[in-house]
Amino acid sequence: MTRFFIRLTVLCMFGLGLPVMATAAAGSTAIEGADYKLLTPAQPTVDPKKIVVTEFFSYQCSHCYVFYPVVKSWAAKLPKDVLFERVPVSLGRTAWQPVAQAFYALQVMGKVEQMDSLIFSAIHTQKTLMYDEESVTKFVSQHGISAADFTAAYNSFGVKSSLLAAEQKMKSYKIQGTPTMVVNGKYIVNGEGTKGYEELLQRTDRVIALARA
Repeated sequence: MTRFFIRLTVLCMFGLGLPVMATAAAGSTAIEGADYKLLTPAQPTVDPKKIVVTEFFSYQCSHCYVFYPVVKSWAAKLPKDVLFERVPVSLGRTAWQPVAQAFYALQVMGKVEQMDSLIFSAIHTQKTLMYDEESVTKFVSQHGISAADFTAAYNSFGVKSSLLAAEQKMKSYKIQGTPTMVVNGKYIVNGEGTKGYEELLQRTDRVIALARA
C-alpha cells in the first residue's frame, strides 16, 4: 500500500473498512468484508425504483478533492438504473458546515456544476479559507454569481432543511470519514486495502451488481 493510501485509510476512511479476509478480483462477485460491509439497519433511499449510490463528501476534505474528477467521470457512465447522489457533510466540524450549506444553495440556483471544481481548487490549491457565510459568499460572487441571490438561497428554509437532512443522513449511515460510497442505503463500500480511487470504484461497481441481482 502506498503512503498516500495509508494516509487515506487512517484519515478519511477511518472506521469504514473491515479487515480484508478475501480478495475479489475486478469483475467478480462482491464479497462482504472485502468489497463492502453491511449497514444495519439499512436506510431508505431517495428513489426505491433505482440503485442509489451515495457519495458522502466535503469540499474541505483533501481526499475528496483528489477523488472528485475520478468519481465525476465514473458517475457520468453509470447505467440508467443507477442514481448517483452527493451528500456534503461536516463530520462534526463546525468549520466545514458553511461549504456544505453552500452546496445546497448552489444546487437550488443550478450552479453546482459551475462551482464544484472552483471551490475544491480554491480550498486545496489556493488555500482560500471558507469557514463562514461571508467568505463563501465573497468567493462565489467573484465567479459570476450574484451575492444577493446566493445569500437568499443560502439562508432559505429549504437549504437549511437540506443541510440538516444531510447531517442526519450522515448519522443514520454511520459515516465516520470522507469520501465514503454507500449503495442502496445498505452496502458501505470498503475503502481499506485499495491501491487507488479507481479500485474503490471497481468495488463500488461490484456492489452495484450485487444490489441489482
